[in-house]
Amino acid sequence: MGLLYSDHRPRYGAFLPDSDPGSKKTSSDRGGYIQAESIFKLDLEDNEAAFSVAIVNFHSHPEETFLVVGTGQDTSLAPRACKQAYLHTYRLLDEGRRIELHHKTEVDDIPTALIAFQGRLLAGVGKALRLYDLGKKKLLRKAENKVSADFTCDAVTLTQQAH
Repeated sequence: MGLLYSDHRPRYGAFLPDSDPGSKKTSSDRGGYIQAESIFKLDLEDNEAAFSVAIVNFHSHPEETFLVVGTGQDTSLAPRACKQAYLHTYRLLDEGRRIELHHKTEVDDIPTALIAFQGRLLAGVGKALRLYDLGKKKLLRKAENKVSADFTCDAVTLTQQAH
């Protein structure tokens, strides 16, 4: 499971790009690398494994920040299958130092890619790209597009780079 750091941003890589496009220096060469500390470890139950994570500010709750974790229960990778799959939605408390389970939404396949998108959650779930909004008892599916299995991760990567 990935770790959440004190500035509330997950880490995807060790280096930040240099401001000079022609430079081959990394931010660690410039002394700009951010030292991160682990805030908490999320333990999953019932033989669940985490496959994706995103920090989302839903437009319906702009004053709150949520951590969404995509999991699969009793998962096998070859062939890819799981007993059940979920999107766990946690409320971040105390400036991100604590979390509280808000709700757990069952989905029909492993959520392999998650990203915040225009105040909602964009999720690659199996062969579908889905848009979710925050509900009182579960995440609410607002839109869905069936795509190839490889496209869901690529679409989320493109969206991430565009922001």
